[in-house]
Amino acid sequence: IDSDTTLTDNLYDSGFIDARSGPVTFDAAGFTIDALGATSGIVVSGTFPVTIRNARSLINCTVGITLSGSTDCTIEDMDVFAASVGILADAAQRPTLRRTTIHTALTAFSLYGTDDLRLESCTSGFFEIALDLGNCRRAVLRGNELNTGRRGLLVATDFGATVPRLEYHAHDVDASNLVNGAPVLYRVGAVGEVYEPDPSSGSFGSTTLVDCTGCTLRNSSNYYD
Repeated sequence: IDSDTTLTDNLYDSGFIDARSGPVTFDAAGFTIDALGATSGIVVSGTFPVTIRNARSLINCTVGITLSGSTDCTIEDMDVFAASVGILADAAQRPTLRRTTIHTALTAFSLYGTDDLRLESCTSGFFEIALDLGNCRRAVLRGNELNTGRRGLLVATDFGATVPRLEYHAHDVDASNLVNGAPVLYRVGAVGEVYEPDPSSGSFGSTTLVDCTGCTLRNSSNYYD
């Protein structure tokens, strides 16, 4: 697919979106995309902006959507059922994921070497890992509902490095994000602050303190980074 496309019926095939020549919009128009067992349901490549939207369900694939070196890709209003990873990004630039639900997977959102991610109003089922950010910079998360049996937010820095790099942890993650129904605590560069969850939740959904000094965490039991 290398030009604007709108489905008029269910699609029984995987898709490759080629954005090397210009912007592309792929609108599933509420239909189902059955990838028939493909490794990736949709693969995006190229440096021009791509928009993928409005699939009632993307099914029968190992990875739902793969962004391979893409730039300014927007994924919105998608329902993804994948065997392994819902959305995978490798060396993508400025992707925006919004109002997308990953229903089945081991990892809902897995991004590596991807800068300036915006993840907004997305939802994951109860998977091993909800969001995996590896060597990513300047991610912004707003209003997401992530569920997990193991880790809500997994933020990894240089793989194999002895000294973590702050730039791979300094993300903008506010309390509008929930992990297993409880607000996330994610602070960068704080000094002398005291954190205590609301009694109604009993704990923070996920706790990450980056380059913080003299801070105190009270009455919370969950995952810590």
